[in-house]
Amino acid sequence: MMENMLDKNTGKPEEKTDKPDGNIDKKEQRAFIYIVKCQDGSLYTGITKNLKKRMGEHYHKTGKGAKYTRSRQILEIMMVWEAVSYSSAAKLEYRIKRLARKDKLKVIASPEEGLKELVPGLSKETYIPRKECAMNVDKFLA
Repeated sequence: MMENMLDKNTGKPEEKTDKPDGNIDKKEQRAFIYIVKCQDGSLYTGITKNLKKRMGEHYHKTGKGAKYTRSRQILEIMMVWEAVSYSSAAKLEYRIKRLARKDKLKVIASPEEGLKELVPGLSKETYIPRKECAMNVDKFLA
């Protein structure tokens, strides 16, 4: 189970070092899946290892943000999940991206139950809702 949370300085998840040499296997590094609301009302789903940095890339139009968000200003982080590994985060991102908008809104409204209902077969320990990250992007980046 994931007991560690975001590092307050970097916005990255605190990393576990299960390997004897202290190195972290990239596949085992924790990651975040997020849904943001854009200025036009659309929803964008993405994945990152560093949530604060990624939101800044989308918001400040650094050229490193997603093509989709370059033409649509992001306004609000609607929901964030922390995953135990990047590979498990990629699986969830793929499945959320395939949902209809109304189903994404259900998942946002009820993150734990919504995932169980709309994305069956997920392990509860694999994806932890991070409701405290859901806020206006300006506030999150401040």
